[in-house]
Amino acid sequence: MNTRIPAMEIVDGTIIGVLPQEAYEDFLPQWIDSEVNEKVEHRMKQLCPNYIELIKITELHKIDLIDFAIKIGNYTKVKTLVPIDMSTNGEVYVSNDHLSYNFEDRSKNKKGATGLGNIYDSKPMDGTIIGKATEKEREVLKEIDIKMGTLERLSNHIQAQVSFADFKEMYKMIEEIERKRVEFWLPIYKRLNAHWEWSLFIDYANGNIYVQNFELPYSKDENEVDDD
Repeated sequence: MNTRIPAMEIVDGTIIGVLPQEAYEDFLPQWIDSEVNEKVEHRMKQLCPNYIELIKITELHKIDLIDFAIKIGNYTKVKTLVPIDMSTNGEVYVSNDHLSYNFEDRSKNKKGATGLGNIYDSKPMDGTIIGKATEKEREVLKEIDIKMGTLERLSNHIQAQVSFADFKEMYKMIEEIERKRVEFWLPIYKRLNAHWEWSLFIDYANGNIYVQNFELPYSKDENEVDDD
């Protein structure tokens, strides 16, 4: 049955459907491409925001993203008037950049408009350790972060107007790093049953994997009394 859900009734993160494993695996390559493209475009805009080739690529990626969302929407038989995305466990949810999700009162957001819940309802508070990275995972992440840090430092010396050859080379380098980053984190999110919208970090020193979405959850309650 086709269901149309008015946009004003849906909060960010509302789960509107679940893809079976076979469909999830079919959609996964395109989902990875969309995640990589989004990150690459963001970094390239910082380097050469007005470069005509970047504008063309961005427009093409928008078309691909719309096509991806339409395919998922058709498969789940749910039509919405807001952007949707796919999580690492196959859940399809509203992705509206946290514009309408109230993190401070999660009880109002539970079940949302579809009765399937919200991806943020089960999200741990910031700083919560939810897993452990292996030594190999820590080394891989260090390598990725070092490469990205080097590229960011070099970007400070790059002029906005670059040659087409330089543009292609930078784009290729950033795309390679961002793809490695997505492919690195994807199995970790799956292992921890975490949603992709949750920002996870790894402590290099001890391997702790923790949540950090910058929500400042540690503000002390006025009525809270310290235990001496």
